[in-house]
Amino acid sequence: MAWTDYAWEILTALLGAGILGLTWEIYRTRRDEAEARAREAESTYFQLYDELAGRYLEFLALCAEEPMAHANLNQEDVADLPPALLARRTILYEFLFAVLERAYIYRSRSPALHQTGWPEWDSYLRAYLRRPSFRREVEGWMDAEGGLGMNPAFERYVASVLADEDQRS
Repeated sequence: MAWTDYAWEILTALLGAGILGLTWEIYRTRRDEAEARAREAESTYFQLYDELAGRYLEFLALCAEEPMAHANLNQEDVADLPPALLARRTILYEFLFAVLERAYIYRSRSPALHQTGWPEWDSYLRAYLRRPSFRREVEGWMDAEGGLGMNPAFERYVASVLADEDQRS
């Protein structure tokens, strides 16, 4: 065997190792990038979920400070409240509605929140819309000039939920 044959075999082996090494490096880089994206998505999910949960807990704390407004889902829905308590309940409902809107918007920012967290928030929205006092407020906001002044997609979603609730009752 001539020295050129040995050189050719060595060159072929080196090229093969280089291609294999390059292929492995590309695979490893893509895998690391995918893992980093997954960690970032999970982190985003927990940040968004914690923010929403914190805002809802804040709503519950406000309800506890003003129990006579009967804004909490676990309280009886009272229609004949004094004007001052009606005003406070309206403010509490506006706060809650803003939290529900934020949950709706965040569901598109996090696939995990859309799959695991949004159904819970949707249940809260539907449960509150079954309360006559909350429903009256929401319908009043929607009938007002300019609508709710919130996210148009959320407004359309609320309108569809109201229609669904009408069909169920």
